[in-house]
Parts: sequence; structure tokens; C-alpha cells
Amino acid sequence: MRTLITCIGLAAATAWSQNFYYLPTASDGVAGDGTVRTTLVMSNPGVRPAKVTVAWTNDDGSPRQIVLGELGSNSNFSLVLAPGALRIFATDGAGDGSGAAVKIGSDQVLQVWGVRSTFDGSGALRGETSFAAVGSSTGFRVPVDSSSGIALYNPGPGNASLTATLMDSTGAAVSSETLTLDAGARVTRPVSGDLSGWGTLDVTSSVPVAAQLIHGGAAILEASTLTSKRMKYYFPRLADGPSITATLRTTFLLTNLSKKPANVTIGLTREDGSPWTVAIPGMDPNNAFQTTLEAGASAVWQTDGAGPYAAGAATVQADAPVSVQALVAAFDSQGTSFRKPRCRMRGSARGSACHSTSRRT
Repeated sequence: MRTLITCIGLAAATAWSQNFYYLPTASDGVAGDGTVRTTLVMSNPGVRPAKVTVAWTNDDGSPRQIVLGELGSNSNFSLVLAPGALRIFATDGAGDGSGAAVKIGSDQVLQVWGVRSTFDGSGALRGETSFAAVGSSTGFRVPVDSSSGIALYNPGPGNASLTATLMDSTGAAVSSETLTLDAGARVTRPVSGDLSGWGTLDVTSSVPVAAQLIHGGAAILEASTLTSKRMKYYFPRLADGPSITATLRTTFLLTNLSKKPANVTIGLTREDGSPWTVAIPGMDPNNAFQTTLEAGASAVWQTDGAGPYAAGAATVQADAPVSVQALVAAFDSQGTSFRKPRCRMRGSARGSACHSTSRRT
């Protein structure tokens, strides 16, 4: 049953908003022969009511009129989230399908996610990708291949001068380009340059911007900041092997955020805590894997899905700051991925795990 939201008028973020959360990849409306919708999920884990504002903008920073559930039609919304409350607001799919950005402000710390859902012409769900809202920073490093893109949003009052440097798997520079992003503007750029296999994209900015990685046109992942000091991650709900309708595989995306080599270890356990042995092409089957990432380099490991179906968790540790994300995707009998992964942030470890929730068409 849907709970009525207490609204306190319609306004943009005001002076009391001390915490900001951004969705650089929000869409609503026509998409090919179907539609796309964006859902906002917000919760208040604190003990005080949270005054929340939500602002939608077009690529050029102008206000974006949107229908957002029971909050109605507007470009700016306000509401109060009670302590412990969770609220879900979905767009109606009536827009033109173009990209947009969402800026959420609150006087209390929130947990904020977005869900991008695609539907066919009859309204049947094709797929969903969920992702955590992001903060802003002046530098990012993400693992990329030729199917990747990056969404950038400038939430501040001044223009942003950005430089994007593409590196190969060893950390050697492949190409570099510059971009100016006006105040309030948003853009999605595909990876360019002569990149064979996986590489690394560094993005630096003169002012703080928000960024998200888009992989394969489906998964929306966190763009890790160059200032991150995280060296340990935990990913529950991973899977490998044939299920009833598909073969599941888990992919790990590893990136060294530091200026020195990083020694990385991944340990796998089944749901009962016992060792979970999987096969990764080019390596012997094992429940633990190790690698050394050179400064700025990335590596991508994917299980082969050939063993009996199993589910479990992964713990990733390194001796230098790294970015680690995990995706679970479904493949048909020809090895073609036909489901879009769902991405979630995982607790205090901030590891991103992506799970398939799409329907085959």
C-alpha cells in the first residue's frame, strides 16, 4: 500500500540543505519502440525528520517538467521524510525520453537510489537497472571498454573545465580530450580512442561534478573518486552457473586509484560460509584469486558459468586504494547476454553489486 507523502510546498534546494545527492542519468519517456522511466528511492536512517528537495533539469540545465508519482507534475518538489521512513516515486513515462539530471538536497543524511526501467510498446517490463545516487568530486577513475560511456553533471554555479584521459590496461595513455560543462548542464559521452579490450578513464574537473559510468548501455555504476582511500569491499548475492532459464556469470571490475602498484586479493565463499570455487578464464579454478594492478591500471575478471549453479559472496582486499565493482549477468545457450544487470551499493563497504532483473523478449 502506498503511503501519502507530507508535502511542504514546491521549491528548489534552499539554504538548509546540507547534503546533496545526484543522479546524472535520469530519463523518462519514449525509448525506441517502448518507454523508459526513472524511480527515486529515498530513506531516512536518522532520528530526525528530513526536509528534502528534488530538482529535475534538462541537459542544458533548464528546469525539466516531470510527473513524479503522487508529488504531481513539476520540476522542483519538496517533502518531509520521517525518521526511518522510505519513499518511492516513479515518473510516468510520458516525457520525450531525453536525458536529465536529478539533484536531491536534505538537511539530514539520506540513502538515495535510482532505478531505470524500460518497457515495451505494450507496457511490459523489459529490464531494470538500479544504482546509488552519487556525490560530487574533481576527479574520477573508471574501468572502461568500447561499450562504455560516462555521464557527467555540473550541479554548481560555475562552468566546469574537464579533461578525460583514456589509458590501456597497463596504464599507458591512449588519448585525451577536454570538455567545458556549463553550470547546471549534463552530458553523456561514449568512450573514444583506439582502445582494445579494457582500459581506464581518468576525468578531472576544475570544479566538483557528479559522474556515473554506463557499461554496455545497461549497467549504471559508480564512478570512483581519485580521493577514495577504500581498500576493502564486500559483495553478497553473487552467482555463477546454469539456472532454470539462463547461465549466470559474475564480473569483477578492478581499478587501481593510487599512484603505486596495488596487490588485490578476492576471496569467495558460498552462502553457508564454505569456500566457493569458480573458474575464471586464464586462471586455475579456485576460491581465491590475486593480482597486482599497476598505478592507474584496470583488470576485469568474469567467471565462466560452467560449473554447477551456486550463489555466494566475495571479499576483496588490497594494499592500496582501489575501486571494485561486481556485476551478475544472465547469458543464453549461445553465450549472449540478454538481461540487464541491477546495480546496488552494498552497505558500508560501498561495493557495487549488479543483478539481472530483466525479462527476456
